[in-house]
Formats: sequence, C-alpha cells, structure tokens
Amino acid sequence: MFYTPQKSLLEEVYGNAQPNFPLLVQNLNTLATATGNVTLELSRLPNIPTINVAVQVNQILRNQQQMTGTLRRIRRDLQTVRRDLRTVRRDLRTVQQTQRTDHRRLRRIRRSIQALDVRSFCRTVNSRISNPRERIEVLPNLRNVLPNNFPANVSQLRRANGQTIDNLLAFYGLQVGGGLVRDRRRRLAEYIGVKLL
Repeated sequence: MFYTPQKSLLEEVYGNAQPNFPLLVQNLNTLATATGNVTLELSRLPNIPTINVAVQVNQILRNQQQMTGTLRRIRRDLQTVRRDLRTVRRDLRTVQQTQRTDHRRLRRIRRSIQALDVRSFCRTVNSRISNPRERIEVLPNLRNVLPNNFPANVSQLRRANGQTIDNLLAFYGLQVGGGLVRDRRRRLAEYIGVKLL
C-alpha cells in the first residue's frame, strides 16, 4: 500500500490557480470582523433565558472551532505559497545566470568564428600572391588581434631578421627558435599562407 499525501484545502479547491491576495485580505478582514461580532454576542449570553443557552453555546463553540481550523489551513497554505514563490524566484535567478553565461559563451564563439573566417580569408588572399612586392594580408591571431611589425610583402618577409620572425611565431603560438632563420621563416610563411617566391 502506498502513502498518498493529502491535498491541502487550497489545492483541492483551486488546483494550480494562483492566489488572489486582495481577496485573501478581504476575507481575513471579514473574519476579523466576524470574530469581533462573535465576542460581542458571547458577552450577551447572560441575557438569554437558560433553556437554550447550552445548545447555543455549543453551536457557537463548534462554529468558532471550525473557523479557527479554516484559518489555520489558510495560514499553512499561505506559507506554502510563500515557500513556492521563493523557490520560483531562486529558479528564475538560476535561469537568468545560465542565460548570461550562455550569451557570453555565444559571443566568444562568434568572435572565434569571425577570427577563423578572417584568418581563412587572409590565407586565401596570401596564397594567390605572385609578385614579391604584392601586399601580404595581415593574419590575426586566434583572439582576432593583429601583430605589430608585420612584413608588408614577401620581399620584406624574406629580409626579416631572426628576432622579427621569432616574435611573429610567438604571436601566433607557433614554435619559436631552434634551427635556421630560413626554416623558421618558411614555417611562418606556411602558417600565413604565403609562398616565399
């Protein structure tokens, strides 16, 4: 046999409906007024003939107990609504944080794709250079940043010293140093898509 939690009064009556706070306040005010009226009427009990007093008092007490029970259930249900509202707010903050994180990631991905597009375009243009004085298209790094002191054409690339070549290799995240300058120069030229004519 399985335990089935009982639904609260509000769940039974309203299902998943949202609370109507103005109506709740109005009903609580009515309840407060009714409680005041009950107190007033109880103070008049000594004026009743003794024949029906016990029956009427018992009925009044039963009614008051029912009202007290109903009020307790309303308070419990209101506390549940408040807890649920806090949970919804926390969940909403989590969703908003996730969206901000996703937007940042998406911007980074877009920048990376743009950088790859630019790099691909530059390499394509550079691969078609047929004259040593023809301008080399400057290739940005993976963060889409352009290097300083980039050779303007193939002639300048051929004349670049070892330090300039090493600086450019480091800028692009390629292996620096080691071997002859011409080998490092060739490695750089291949990376940027240039043929050393």
